[in-house]
Amino acid sequence: MMNTDFKESLWCSIEVEDGRILTGLCYRSTSSDTSNDECLLMLLRRTSFQRGFSHVMIMGDFNFPDIDYEHGLVNGSPTASSSRFLRKHKIYFSYNMCMRLLAFGRGRNRPH
Repeated sequence: MMNTDFKESLWCSIEVEDGRILTGLCYRSTSSDTSNDECLLMLLRRTSFQRGFSHVMIMGDFNFPDIDYEHGLVNGSPTASSSRFLRKHKIYFSYNMCMRLLAFGRGRNRPH
């Protein structure tokens, strides 16, 4: 569905009564390199221009710990991948449904 060089994503089309939803699931590793980050940013841009879909829904774990989604801020330079990701998020997408951390890694005191 979506030809991409981004390393980890899964895409499908969901038929609904009044159109089609382009649905994507993405995972960005915390060890993602600059090249993979560029591919992610290009993928986000491309999804917003896909023809034939009434809606686009992207879910995932983007692993940008320096982004404060609640306040729309990044603790990093304007050219950092996280800053560029947040700008794309604000330009192309209307909603962020996850405003807090929902899962914790192994060895942490909080449950998964």
